[in-house]
Amino acid sequence: MTLLEIKSKIEDAVQKADLKAGLAHFLAAVKTDSRLHNDIILQQSRLNSLKRDQRIGIISFDNAKRTENQIKYAVLSMMEDLEQEDIRDF
Repeated sequence: MTLLEIKSKIEDAVQKADLKAGLAHFLAAVKTDSRLHNDIILQQSRLNSLKRDQRIGIISFDNAKRTENQIKYAVLSMMEDLEQEDIRDF
């Protein structure tokens, strides 16, 4: 998969508000020693915590939306920083 294809797939998932899929694609595409690997895992953790907090009702709608938008921004920013050297060999 090319760098452009990976970025397109991540961007499509973010546009469809499917952050879980976008982050999964992102993580699957980068090398474990990539500078972005741990940042992607951190955003997955934030998303999982957000979903859990929403499920048990301990976060307001406004705070949930703010956190979700922060995660989206982080994913898009990391995507912009993604370089060929970060990509796994498929």
